[in-house]
Amino acid sequence: IYFLVLESSWAFTFALAFSAYALAILLAFAASIGVPLHNDNADSDANPSGAEVTRAALAFRFASSHVLQMSFGTVMPTTDAGYAVAYLSIMLGVVLNLFVFSAVLAKFQSPQKDLVWSTRAVMTRRDGVPVLCVRVGNLRCHTLYNCVIRVTLLRRHVTTEGEAYMRKLRVDVTPPATMSGVHTIACDVVPGSALFKVLGDSKTTKCPSGAATAADDDDASDASDTDSDSDEDKCQAWLLHYVFTAVDPVYNAEVCSHSTYTPDKVVGPGRLKDVIAAGKGGAAAIEWAAFDEYVPGCDHRADDEEKEEDEGNDVGGD
Repeated sequence: IYFLVLESSWAFTFALAFSAYALAILLAFAASIGVPLHNDNADSDANPSGAEVTRAALAFRFASSHVLQMSFGTVMPTTDAGYAVAYLSIMLGVVLNLFVFSAVLAKFQSPQKDLVWSTRAVMTRRDGVPVLCVRVGNLRCHTLYNCVIRVTLLRRHVTTEGEAYMRKLRVDVTPPATMSGVHTIACDVVPGSALFKVLGDSKTTKCPSGAATAADDDDASDASDTDSDSDEDKCQAWLLHYVFTAVDPVYNAEVCSHSTYTPDKVVGPGRLKDVIAAGKGGAAAIEWAAFDEYVPGCDHRADDEEKEEDEGNDVGGD
């Protein structure tokens, strides 16, 4: 339940706490309904008709005050059995309030990853080499250490025996030592890379004069794959899974995030927009509005070349 509270929304936390209190009061009410109780507010509770407060109402007040306030209220027990019920109700309230307080406090102190991913992967070229770029951003903009990035290509494969499964191929990527803003994960699409089998002959690696085109998973790239058959060549079913983990020094805990891209999420050829902008006083700042934007085509302006060289570096990080 503790980890369920941490991973759930605040609405769920409040609903769970309300349910726990309601159950505790119900148990205390059931235990106190049969014991004699004295109402200290009998005079103020009197109504013109002369009707007295019912036993059920007194038992509910008795149970609520002992569970919520963890002390005696206006309704007092008059027998030893009543005092026993009162002290047990107070003990139940102490335990319940302690757990609720601990859960709320832990939820406030739990590290929030606040990591975001670009909604699409962009095929671009760096010094003539086709590269698939995906951005990950840290909205809190504090420094994360010991970053680990794992990129896995999941590709449909049919064995000679007829079994079909998603084969996992590791894609080499160099993670940053630290990250404090935005990092571009760049994977080379070159012979020998797992991505070359699905994007090597894709239209997104070409540089026509037009704008961006959708990813085309051409099955000609599988001609040299001796482990695949005609069924795999036709389907070209694949997923690209990214996992990012890093150590958060503020909470001394590890933050994790992941994202998955399908062929229809790959666009290009193009280039990612710069996310560095001049802030107040001329200081560099992250322009989050451009985080998920890209410029289609391959003709880059000469004055943008220096910016493109820094595109894959950690903003304010490494």
